[in-house]
Parts: sequence; structure tokens; C-alpha cells
Amino acid sequence: EFAQIDGHYSDAFNIRAGHILLPMGFMNETHEPTTFWSAKRPLVERYIIPSTWHENGAGVFGTAGNLSWQAYLVNGTDDGFDLAKDGLRGGRQGGEKAAAEKMGVTARLDYQATTNLMVGASMYSGGTNNKGTGSIEATGLDHKVQVVEAHVQYDSGPFRLRALIAEASISNANQLPTAPHPDETAELNGWYVEAGYDLMSSNETQSLTPFVRKEQYDLGEGDTVNVNVVGLAYNPQMNVTYKFDLQQITSETGSADSDNMEFTIGWTF
Repeated sequence: EFAQIDGHYSDAFNIRAGHILLPMGFMNETHEPTTFWSAKRPLVERYIIPSTWHENGAGVFGTAGNLSWQAYLVNGTDDGFDLAKDGLRGGRQGGEKAAAEKMGVTARLDYQATTNLMVGASMYSGGTNNKGTGSIEATGLDHKVQVVEAHVQYDSGPFRLRALIAEASISNANQLPTAPHPDETAELNGWYVEAGYDLMSSNETQSLTPFVRKEQYDLGEGDTVNVNVVGLAYNPQMNVTYKFDLQQITSETGSADSDNMEFTIGWTF
């Protein structure tokens, strides 16, 4: 999912090239199962920020005091979006044989305001490449993809609070070849708030964290989806996790309604 070469010159300025994880949201760069509590990633960071999102590219990064920043030029998406089904996920190329007639730019800025509080934002903007359908040649239209998000995290001992809001748009969406959108410009948005408390914070090798999360998103169809999650994550050691949660999904039209019980085992190696 990433393979890159970094050139380190100073804390403030360094270069990176290769197969890059786009620096967006909480999940995309740190998406291993031991880094989040729920059985699955937040749906906002699945559909609006299509984690895991990785493309070929090059750019710069660095830190200066309490600020850290990244900026990259990457290959653009393709035009195979099915927004109603899975948001922006269908446009990821993943680097393998990626078309790059249309490029994209992505950037991120984080600020450690206090020892406990971090705030930041990131963006992506790029054109789309053909998905073998000849859509751009046939219509003369490109599809501009833009994503912006802002996030905040507060840590105080065993307690952690996260919040994220994201918005995305695709121009000429009514001309998408895979699944045309009813509107000329498709607008997607979502947010979530998550909080948890580690009951075994005094143990250096284990953690036991009950957590709750509230999400809301709209994939541009005018159907707002609400997601409530309550769960428990247990790490018997740092690289192993057992996760259980109850997920309730409701929508205005009822098309996405479901009640789910989820259990996963994860590890890193």
C-alpha cells in the first residue's frame, strides 16, 4: 500500500517519492487494525475519504515547531465512480498501471496546539483519467474531483476524543460512464465524533477501550445516513487486537437501514 524513498535534509524540508498514502484524515496513513477501535473504519473515511487511498507520486514534507506539513503531486483518479454505492472508492487507481494524463495534488497541515490538542486539515484536487470507456473523448468533459477535510484530536491520559468533517465534489457527474449522477455536480459530505477510554491505561502492554462513535454522511443522493457505534477494543499486546461493536445505520429513505453486530481480530507484523 506504500513504498517510498525519503530524502531527509532537515526537520523543516524533506522530499518523498514512490507509492504514497495520501495524507488525509485519521485513517488513511495509519489504517492498520491496531490503530483504531471499531471492527471497521468509520464510514466517512471509507466513502468520502476513500481509505485506503494510495497512488504514485512525489512531494515534500517537514515539521517546524508545532506545525507539520505534507504536499504531493500524484496520479489522478479514474472516472469509474459509483457514488450511490461506495462514494469515491471507485475512482482510486492504486498505482498499478495507473493512468496519469490527469494529475492530482494533495496537501496536509497539522498543528499541535497544546500537549493534548491537535488540529489539522487536508485537501485533494485533481482531474480524472479514462476507465477504458472513452468517456472523455465521447463527451469532451473532464471530471474535477475535490476533497477537503478538517480534523481535531484531544488526548488526556486514557481518554481520547476525535472529530472529523469532510466534503467532496465531482464536476460533470451526470456524465460519469459507470453510474451517472442525477446532478451535474455531485456533492458528498460527512462527519463523525468518536470518544473512548482505556480502562487498562496503567498497563504498558495491554489496553481495554470501550468507545462510542456518531457518524453522518450523504453520498450526493440527498439521503442522509446516520451511524451509531458502541463497542469494545482489547489489545492483549501492542500488535494484536480483538474488537467487538454494535452498529446501527438509519437513513431518511430507509434504503441503508441495518443493525449489525461486528467482531474482528487484527494484528500487525
